Amino acid sequence: MNVCGGCSKKNKYFLSIEPTAVSGTYPLFIKESTGDTVVRQKVDVKIQGRPNIIFSTVSALDNITPNSRFTVTLEVTNVGSGQARQIKLQPESANFNVLGGSLKIIDILNATRTKEISFDFVSSSTLEANSYSIPFRMIYLDEQGSTTNSSQNLGVRVVNKGDINIQTIKVVSNTGSPIISTGEPFTVIARLENVGFGDADSVSAEISCPFAPDKKAFIGQLQKDEDAPAVIEMTSSRSGSFTCNLLVSFKDDTGTYQLSDSFDVTIASPNYFETIAFLLIIAGILAWIFRKRLPFSKKK
Repeated sequence: MNVCGGCSKKNKYFLSIEPTAVSGTYPLFIKESTGDTVVRQKVDVKIQGRPNIIFSTVSALDNITPNSRFTVTLEVTNVGSGQARQIKLQPESANFNVLGGSLKIIDILNATRTKEISFDFVSSSTLEANSYSIPFRMIYLDEQGSTTNSSQNLGVRVVNKGDINIQTIKVVSNTGSPIISTGEPFTVIARLENVGFGDADSVSAEISCPFAPDKKAFIGQLQKDEDAPAVIEMTSSRSGSFTCNLLVSFKDDTGTYQLSDSFDVTIASPNYFETIAFLLIIAGILAWIFRKRLPFSKKK
């Protein structure tokens, strides 16, 4: 580059600074040479870092159920250009309570560095299946002691979790008699209740007894705190005391589940004495009617 006497020229230089550089004043030397003459001039450059804290997570948060405990591990990263100190993270949500201390502190986090912290949460029992956000408040200092306030949300998906309970199992004769006899139909009534915090879908009950083919009743959906009867009619071809099994199946957003219970059924032999007595009574009535009508026929 040539510069005439009394003339001047301007040059523009673009410099890049490492993001890990510590804030402060650094000397920058500019060298100028003309022939055999070399001139160096020092220029002070002031560098001030600007830390920027964000977090991410690899924790599975898309299958949270009401009134359950879960752990969230956060990867806190400084994506800024300076050191961050006294980093404070605190979740602020009424739907998700923190077990233990809700405030976590990271003393120092240099630029491009990452540290992990964990929170143990308990979800509220009143939550419905939906998507929620847990806001986190973050406060930290830069290298000059200036305070930065920021916030970031953590997404959580709450799903249905049903829980079926067998309240009662009743065996009732269709004739109203306290005794169930061979060949007479009877009804099994199993009352089911959803004691979970979410809906239970595809609820069904299946009964298996040694004296009859398996039978199944479909209820469908049971919402939270809802109950319904599963009614199944059966007939026994054998007499005796038997143990039957009840298998209840249902599903929710977390999977498919089954529970079972057993109950006893006593089948009596047919009461032929009562049948014969009944027939004798009918025969006696018919004979009496016949005798009443016989004299009237002779008079004619």
